[in-house]
Amino acid sequence: MNKEKLTLFAAIFFLCLQGASAAEKLYFRVYLFHAQSPGGESRQQLDAILSPSSHPELAVLREKVGGSNAEFTAGLIDSLMEIFDLERVEDLFLQEKEWDGRSKVPLKGRVANAVEGFSITINPKPLGSGRVAFLLDIARTTQEMKTALNPWQDLKTVLKRELETALDEPVILGAPFENGAYFAAVLITKVKSPQGQPSPTQENKVELVTAPNAIKRIQPSYPEELRRRGIGGEVGMQVTVNESGAVIRVDVLKRVHPYLDFTVVQAFRKWTFEPVIRKGKPVKAAFRCGWYFDPGDYQPGSPAGEALELDRARDPVEMPGGKEDLSLVLPALLEKSGDYCDKLSRAAFDFVCDQRIQEVCYSLLKDLNWVTIITAPKPKQMGTGSYYDLSERTKPSEQMEFSDASQSRFDDLVQDLGQVRPKAERLQIMDPKQTRRNDFVCDYMFVRTPAGAKERRLILKENGRSVADRKRSLEDERYSGLTSLLAPLRILAKDRQGKFDFVVTGKDKIRGTRVYQVEARPRSGDEDGVWAARIWVDGETGQVLKCEIEGVPVEGYEDVLVDSVALNIRPSFIATHEYRNDKKGILFPYRSTVRVEYPGVDPQGPIPKIASKLSYDKYRFFTVGTEYQIEK
Repeated sequence: MNKEKLTLFAAIFFLCLQGASAAEKLYFRVYLFHAQSPGGESRQQLDAILSPSSHPELAVLREKVGGSNAEFTAGLIDSLMEIFDLERVEDLFLQEKEWDGRSKVPLKGRVANAVEGFSITINPKPLGSGRVAFLLDIARTTQEMKTALNPWQDLKTVLKRELETALDEPVILGAPFENGAYFAAVLITKVKSPQGQPSPTQENKVELVTAPNAIKRIQPSYPEELRRRGIGGEVGMQVTVNESGAVIRVDVLKRVHPYLDFTVVQAFRKWTFEPVIRKGKPVKAAFRCGWYFDPGDYQPGSPAGEALELDRARDPVEMPGGKEDLSLVLPALLEKSGDYCDKLSRAAFDFVCDQRIQEVCYSLLKDLNWVTIITAPKPKQMGTGSYYDLSERTKPSEQMEFSDASQSRFDDLVQDLGQVRPKAERLQIMDPKQTRRNDFVCDYMFVRTPAGAKERRLILKENGRSVADRKRSLEDERYSGLTSLLAPLRILAKDRQGKFDFVVTGKDKIRGTRVYQVEARPRSGDEDGVWAARIWVDGETGQVLKCEIEGVPVEGYEDVLVDSVALNIRPSFIATHEYRNDKKGILFPYRSTVRVEYPGVDPQGPIPKIASKLSYDKYRFFTVGTEYQIEK
């Protein structure tokens, strides 16, 4: 009997061992963020637990679980900003801990920079069926790290919560703290963060040679506005060509003006040179050259390049009564729309309206070590001001070593991003920390005088909160209502029509009005920032009800121009203006949207840069007439 019991106990013990050994390793990833929080009652909403199950807007995070940490972090930041209406979210660190899937021993870690440190403790408990319960405790040092003898002896809890979640189900915890709030995102997964992914590297050096003869030339665009203001000079470049003489890269060495730097790069990327021959074989090479913009002596020459194709159908729309030969309609449309633009340009009108500005803007990575995140998980050493994983550190002297990233080294890496082709990850070139979300409600006033037009924009609300000081103005050229109002003049004014080729592509109906769709393409390829346009024109009155323009404006978007030069790309920039509010035959802006993306950098698709919407409502007019010429 005793022998049978021993045999039974041994079998049970063996089965227990088998079950224990069958437990899978799991990985806890803890992302910590800090944000400035609103005051009052809304502050209490930050003390929350969020998951894709309870908040459907977080479902998009499930799709990012298998991707890079950088992409997942960016998705978390976007979700936090959207849900809590936050203006800025700071990404502090990522801490990853391995767990055997059964032990209840606490998982501990520390991260620190020169100013502050955080202690992370996770008490896990397996629940079965792919679920895990745990207690998360995050505490912050109360002493400055680089001056205190032992900053870890005095900690203050910033977030402590007990909860449970499923594998690969991200959960976000919020906790108000002092004048802000901390957010921790926890993800439990069977897969460790990918290691050893290649980071952007320098392109193989090429021989610097004397400039070869050009076979194909494209003249850079020189906007009339810049010539009139006397802006010019020589843009210095280094041009790299492949074995066949085609330009594969243009680097600006001497800058003149953001738009002129940009347009030179766009034009030279379409040039072709005689191949450079070395030892009887064509080779890749680079040479230096310049292009001079002379405000006093500049004649438009050959086209500046093909206009980008708008993704639109060109077939005419069949209306009741059969098809109409739209080509016969074009002369009358241009005549009527030209008369309308003439009336618009001569109109004198003063008005006040409500203007709402909603914008999300992303910024390129500005720190060298952030660039390495593009194809790799966040490294332990992140550069000055970032957090280091101290879990495996042993020497106190090693904890506070920080390295600076020079701007020149960053520029070198950014210039080569276009050569990177990751196999499985989304390329991350935007800094999640630098995402800006603006939401303004303004009292907008437009005053027309003989000397020109003036705008005044007083902020009534900023990011949902009323502004007490009603004298605070918002100055930013990209929010100009004048740009929206006068957009049709850039293409359909009588003195501008000769610079474009027009085609009527169909009919449409806007708010009950039958309109013609007209596509316009500049004969030079780039006409003062216009690459292509699509316009909806009322065939009876010539009024423009909608205008879509593709092309980077000459002023107001210098950040897009600088990014495009650095990345050697042509951005996708589309501004759409809609018009309602008829006052004596002139239509005023109702809504304008701008969307900017960077194509060609990531093989998985364009990378967003700007998404903005400007809405106009409650117009109050002072005078309307046709007295003076509006000057931009």
